[in-house]
Parts: sequence; C-alpha cells; structure tokens
Amino acid sequence: MNKTFFVKFLLLFSFIVIQTHFETLLYAETESEFIDEDLDFDDDFLEESSENDVQNKSVFINNEGVERQALEEQLDEAEKEILETEKIDNSVAQEEGLNTEAIERQLASDELQEPKEFKGILKPSENISNGNDGNKVIVEPRNIIPISSNSNKMEMVPYRARRKNWGVIWGLSYGLFQPNDYVLDQQAVTYEEVDASSIGLISLELAFKYNFSAMSLGLFTSLGYFKSELTNTLTGAVSDLTFIPLKIGAFIELDTLFSEPYIVPYGHAGVYASQYSEESEFTSVDGSSFLAYYMTAGLMFQLDWIDDLAARVAYQDGGIENTFLFAEVNYMSSSLVDIDEAAEKDPDLSSLYYSAGVKLEF
Repeated sequence: MNKTFFVKFLLLFSFIVIQTHFETLLYAETESEFIDEDLDFDDDFLEESSENDVQNKSVFINNEGVERQALEEQLDEAEKEILETEKIDNSVAQEEGLNTEAIERQLASDELQEPKEFKGILKPSENISNGNDGNKVIVEPRNIIPISSNSNKMEMVPYRARRKNWGVIWGLSYGLFQPNDYVLDQQAVTYEEVDASSIGLISLELAFKYNFSAMSLGLFTSLGYFKSELTNTLTGAVSDLTFIPLKIGAFIELDTLFSEPYIVPYGHAGVYASQYSEESEFTSVDGSSFLAYYMTAGLMFQLDWIDDLAARVAYQDGGIENTFLFAEVNYMSSSLVDIDEAAEKDPDLSSLYYSAGVKLEF
C-alpha cells in the first residue's frame, strides 16, 4: 500500500511539474509575439510621423515664401503711394505758391488802381462731398484773404475794395432834445419856463447810400419819440407833452479817408414834421406840425478794429460791413410857414441839441 501510494504521489507530482512547465513556455511564446507586433507598430508609426514632419516642413516653407512675397508686394505698393503723395503735395504747394503770388500782385495793383466791385454771393462754406458728410471743404469768401503768404491768419480786404455799390445803414440814437420855445396850451409860459422831466428823444434811423470812390451819398429817414412831464411852478398845473417827429433828408459821408472807415465825418439835412399832443387835468390838444427843416453834422467811429475776428464773423454770417458809434449836433427849426400866420395853430419845436448812438452798415 505504501509503495502504491508513493507511485501515485510521484505520478501526480510529475504531472503538476510538466503542466507548470508547459504553461510557462506558452506564456513566453505569447509575450514574444506581442513584443514583435509592438515593434512593427512602432516602426510603422515612426515612418508615418517622419513622412508627416517632412510634409509639414515643406508646407511651412512654402507658406513662409508666399507670406514673404505678399509682404514684399505690400511694401512696393506703400512706396508707390508715398511717391504719389509726395508728387501731389509738391503740386499743391506749387499751386499755393502761385495763388499767393497772384494775391500779392492783386493787392499791389489794388493800391495803384481804383477799387473795383466784388460781385457774387458770399458762401462761408461749400459741401463738395456728394452726399458724404465726412468730406467737407471750407471755402473762404474772396473778400477774406491771408495776412501773408506764410501765415494761416485771415483778414478782410480793405473796405474801399470790398464794399458794394449800394449800402444800407441802420441806427439808434438818443438826443437831448428840448423844445424851449414851445408855448404850453392855455398857459402863457414856454417849455423853458416850467419844470420839465423828459426821457429825451429816442430815434430809429435808416439810410440808403450809393458808394463812390471818394464818398457816399444817400437818403436818410428817422422816426423819433419824445415825452416830457411839465409842471407849472406858478400855478401847479401838470401836463404831459409828447412829440413824434419824422425826418426825411439827404446825407453825405466821407468814408474813404482811410483804408478802413476808422473815422467818418458826415452831414445830412432835410425836412421834418411831428405829431404832438399835450394833456393836462382839464384840457388836451393834439395835431401835426407844419414842415420845418433840420440839419445835422457828426462823426462816426468804427468799432471793428477792437475785435477783428468778431468783425470778420459778423461780415461773413450777417453781411455787416461796419459797426459805428456816433456823436452829432442837430438843429430843428420852427415851421417854414410864416410864424404870424401859424402862431395860433402850429407849435414851435425848434431846438439845438446833441445826440449819440450806434449804427450798423450792411
């Protein structure tokens, strides 16, 4: 039994050893096959990677060449544009130089010749954009010129050269009018003999003139308003006196004594008539005076030189040629009708008085 057990044990042990050895050999062969397959795969992958790298490098080199060629073409085009811009700038500079020389020659000829009229409508700006608001060119009126060829500052052409044949003047004045010889209604006293408190004579003036080379001649008209409160110191009677005089006459202005009308002597004369009214606590009287004559002499002082820029803007935008302050002396006569015949119905508005104000010339 022991010998049989030993044989069985030996056979079982041999079978186990043989089976273990066989599994070991089988595992080794399987591993070798996997290693060979991995090596084959790595070789294929390396070959494909090397081929892709070569293709990528060639593509990169080709792209770099194309980009360099495009950059060189852009540089060539930029150089051409710079050259064309320089040519345009040179041509513009030449034209500006010619224009400046032409302006200087024109100014020199204007000093030697009589001034000529500048005709046409002034346009501060013109839009040549053809619908594009971003492309605008400001065109200065031809009566606005550069101060010099090397300056961007502008100035107006001298007054004698830029003014038109016809002109208009608006004015507003205040006068110390006192009708001292006026006789109060129902009272044996004159204006001078009573206590008077007046607002003065306020007048709105309008003149149309024609400009000659040495002077200006024209027609003048004005409408005034005067009111005064009168108190008779003897009787204590109080009355209100009102005059509304209308003047029509002719005038002369010496406005070309200088290149600009810094000082302008002038004079005008004509006829006037007035609406009047006198009202008191118990009586009232009103009516129109007969025609009488008047005379005026004065000086106008230009204000534009104080602010050249403001004067130029007013000229371009509003057509204002000049702005003046003026001072004058006035004489208004009594009625042209015989005093004896008109004494009972025509008031005596004669007066010598001073006035001052402002005028705008268009």
